[in-house]
Amino acid sequence: MGTIAAFDQPKSKDPHFALTSRQELTRNERHRVLQVTLPVGAKLPSECHVHVSKRIVVLAGCAAIHSNTQSTTIFEGHDSEIPFGTEHRIENLGKIPLSYLEIRMGTYLDDDDILSQ
Repeated sequence: MGTIAAFDQPKSKDPHFALTSRQELTRNERHRVLQVTLPVGAKLPSECHVHVSKRIVVLAGCAAIHSNTQSTTIFEGHDSEIPFGTEHRIENLGKIPLSYLEIRMGTYLDDDDILSQ
């Protein structure tokens, strides 16, 4: 598959929003797997998926997933599900870069399914 360009620089001037690298590992008609690395102290902007649910599997580090209903802390080796239509944001809470698998499942897997908040 190969490396996908880093996320566009968020429009926020907040220094905690950071460029994040991601690599597509596999894809078919109903799922897409990305490996994402988020620097120490960084957080992604809130987003919501119209046609995709996600499973986040932490490979290294400690993640917080903030949604419109709760915040969950996920440690290395653990995972969490984000249903489609759920506004969410991922943050690196640890002292090392956060590495996780983002497993997208659904009928439409491209990035333009994301509604940035």
